[in-house]
Amino acid sequence: MDLAWRNSAPFTARLRAPAPGQLAPLDGHRILRGSCGLRGVSPLRAPAGTSARRGIRVRPSRRAGRRTRAEAGNATEKAEAEASGAWREAARVGEEIRACYEVVERMGRGFVFLGSSRIAEDHPFFRQSLALSREIAVQFSSTTWSGIGPGLMDAVALGAEAVNRPVAGFKIVSEARQAEAAFVHPRLPAHAYVTCRSVLARKQGFLMAGSRSTEAHVAGFIALPGGVGTLDEILDFLALRQLGVGAGAPGEGSLGVSSSPGSSRKRSQGLPVPFLLMDYEGCYQPLLACMEEMQRWGLVDEREVESLWHVCRSNDEALHFLRKFYS
Repeated sequence: MDLAWRNSAPFTARLRAPAPGQLAPLDGHRILRGSCGLRGVSPLRAPAGTSARRGIRVRPSRRAGRRTRAEAGNATEKAEAEASGAWREAARVGEEIRACYEVVERMGRGFVFLGSSRIAEDHPFFRQSLALSREIAVQFSSTTWSGIGPGLMDAVALGAEAVNRPVAGFKIVSEARQAEAAFVHPRLPAHAYVTCRSVLARKQGFLMAGSRSTEAHVAGFIALPGGVGTLDEILDFLALRQLGVGAGAPGEGSLGVSSSPGSSRKRSQGLPVPFLLMDYEGCYQPLLACMEEMQRWGLVDEREVESLWHVCRSNDEALHFLRKFYS
């Protein structure tokens, strides 16, 4: 067979590297295959950034194209479902917040007690908390608010109930494995509390229950000994008071406010309310030491935290402070 045609100028020219935009280099074998019109193989221009090797591109099958379109459709449907789920969750939280506000309007504002759910009835903290809530209910005739759960939350409810004062609150059910009985309080009527799945809704209810919109309201926040959940609520409300946007933030000239020139706190739009930290047996001394260390590092202004709450080591000290505040 005469193969002299391989050395011809037109053929050897095609074997040289092409200039940009020309055909990619091909060998004779692929030229012959391409000229035969074999399916799936064709000489192509080599666009920049493609993965085509030596100008050969394998064409995707129609099935692959359909699969790609199906995957894109599934991704779109998934994104739409997630967005729809987020809106449904937001709507559910909004409904819980509205229900909490309705309970506050129905039961009246008062003192919000924050505290542990793990303290047993024979613990000194339980007896002290019960006695404190009883005395506050008697002296101020206010509604006692809490998480109406076990531990110290139940102690303050029992204290107010002992003197026939109203008790209300917001339960939290965050675990699906909890029994249906967790939604129902054993003593309180259904109109006196809301069972929340959202921590945000529960906090919003507490904020409204412990705030004042008129001089006639007597309200406040009292932090009893507690764990992580109680600390979360304490620091959350403390931050709102520092910013002057909630939790009864003290305004200029109100009781217990520091006139620190570097304070970033704004004037509160509502009336100020007391915030008591019950340091029974020094249980909150580590937290207070942490605040002092933050002050030493310049993370908070000097005496700023002291202006936002009042630390009490006994029930008598707390009652004296509240009487002075509302005198």
